Amino acid sequence: MFYSAGMIAIFLTGEQILCRVNTAHTEKTNSTYKLIIFDGDGVLFDTFDPLLRIVEGLVSKRGVTMPAREKVREYWGIVNWHEFYRMIGVKDTDALIKEFYLAEQSLEKFRTVPHARNVLDTLHKQDIPFYVVSWTMQESFDHKIKSMRLDDLITAPNSYTVADGKTQAIVEICKKHRMPPAQAVLVTDTYKDIIEGKIATVATMGIANDAHSFNPRYILARAKPTHIISDIREVLQYAEKRK
Repeated sequence: MFYSAGMIAIFLTGEQILCRVNTAHTEKTNSTYKLIIFDGDGVLFDTFDPLLRIVEGLVSKRGVTMPAREKVREYWGIVNWHEFYRMIGVKDTDALIKEFYLAEQSLEKFRTVPHARNVLDTLHKQDIPFYVVSWTMQESFDHKIKSMRLDDLITAPNSYTVADGKTQAIVEICKKHRMPPAQAVLVTDTYKDIIEGKIATVATMGIANDAHSFNPRYILARAKPTHIISDIREVLQYAEKRK
């Protein structure tokens, strides 16, 4: 298996963090959390394949061939967009990324991951605070939320978009709720997010579903999340109801 220099650097950085943070991968089924922080794409939003088709079209116009779907899953969510595009032979990465976001915002319909809305509805009804932190442009995020008709549950007060890492957003969310990080959990489908959650000292939950998740299970396991699940509904088992 081939890893780029950037991926190796991220893996090495992750391993160094794991050595410092004593949160080894265990299925602690008796753990519950008072604050749930979701990643968007691949966790709540069924966007991997639509985004893959956009990228395939953009790189094809440049005479570049995309790797197979399962190979892409080994890179997305680990390296940044610029490195991924350079790695497959794209030279004008800035221009391609601008075209990507415009194409993303032009898609008429996105879908939620199955049962995602029911999970958010349940958390809302049980008055369990939740947030969505997404690594994208605000315009793209807003378009997805409206397209999936989630704008009644995901609004400005409980959503963040970030240009790079998510650690600071996670820290700010915990402070906003005066919540000790140990009582919060980040639910994500990427290696990079798990590492960033560990830096923020929250619990981490990797969701591994081959139909929707950006990274496969074995890559998530390498980041040693606190939990690994395969269905978004399992999150409710870990949500602590308010008394």
